Amino acid sequence: MSRGMFDLKDASGGVLYVFSGGKAVSEIPFTLDGAFNVSSRANEKIPELDTVFLSLPLQLLDFRVIEFPFSDPAKIRQAVPFELEGITLKGAGRVAFDIVLGPEEYAAGTAGAQKGAGPAVAGRKVLAVYAEKKLLRGIITSLKSLGAEPSVITSVELAGLALPGQADSFQKLVPALAAEAQAAGKEERKALALKEFEKPVINLRRGDLAYTKEQEEFSRSLKKTFMLAAVLVLVLSVKNGVMAMIYNSRARAVENEMALAYKKSFPGSRVSGGPASLYALRSDIASMQRKLSGIGGIPAMEDLKALTENKVNNVAYNDIHMDQSGITVKGEAKSLDDISTAKKALSKAFSVNVTETSNSASGVSFTMRLK
Repeated sequence: MSRGMFDLKDASGGVLYVFSGGKAVSEIPFTLDGAFNVSSRANEKIPELDTVFLSLPLQLLDFRVIEFPFSDPAKIRQAVPFELEGITLKGAGRVAFDIVLGPEEYAAGTAGAQKGAGPAVAGRKVLAVYAEKKLLRGIITSLKSLGAEPSVITSVELAGLALPGQADSFQKLVPALAAEAQAAGKEERKALALKEFEKPVINLRRGDLAYTKEQEEFSRSLKKTFMLAAVLVLVLSVKNGVMAMIYNSRARAVENEMALAYKKSFPGSRVSGGPASLYALRSDIASMQRKLSGIGGIPAMEDLKALTENKVNNVAYNDIHMDQSGITVKGEAKSLDDISTAKKALSKAFSVNVTETSNSASGVSFTMRLK
């Protein structure tokens, strides 16, 4: 992972420190012109960096020591713009700021408070550090055009000062200290620059100057995801439509085949086809089952076989009716003797009882009951 610190030493330029693996691997001098354009002095190409910070010198920063009657950092940060509005000529809306917190100050006589209760906090002093947005925006735009947009704007020189041990140390930020900070050696500045990546002393990229590159990239990736999801939904919709057409076509083909088979099985039916043929077929099957249930349990084929095997000459069976109690056979014979012969033959397979005889034009009509 490569990191770069654009260390601006004054209004005219500075040095880009490139770090990799916790060590400085290169130094590229750069210049800053009156239009805030950044360029390398030797026309050396700015390398591709994973993380970029910008360090401003103390001479480009303004400071105010402000004392608040409360110590909560969030409340202090909200109140600072109102304080700056009254003490800066530029107006709070034209500057970007950050704060360095001083130690909490306690009310007199509370240091020895009762056990279990902490001392009462009287307030806190903070160091407000600010710079013109016009300057910062110009440098950000220039670095962004070079593919090295800084995510944090800090100050290596400010980090090198011995800030809060005591609240009154803020009062020592005078022009003489700026000269002292600039006199720091190159190795010391590199060490401070590397340390700033861990915990910057300030960050002026706040509010409308906040770093949004990662959010923009996330938004773009999210938009791409939504677009791909929309395309996927469209493809699935088309696929489902095509499949529905195929299924409907197959269903119609099956219905036509069913109608044809039904007409062949039941030629007298008035059902033309479609689902009605299926319902009619079910109805007809149910009707047949009800009719067959009347002879359920009777080995019909065996009985018919026995009738056929024991048939005698001069006897004709005209009507055979089967039910659960037995078989009723109606027929004609030439004489009563032929009927007796038939009864004797059928007695091999059934219990036979001749229930009715009568004369007919061709001989004798009879009715037998077989069990």
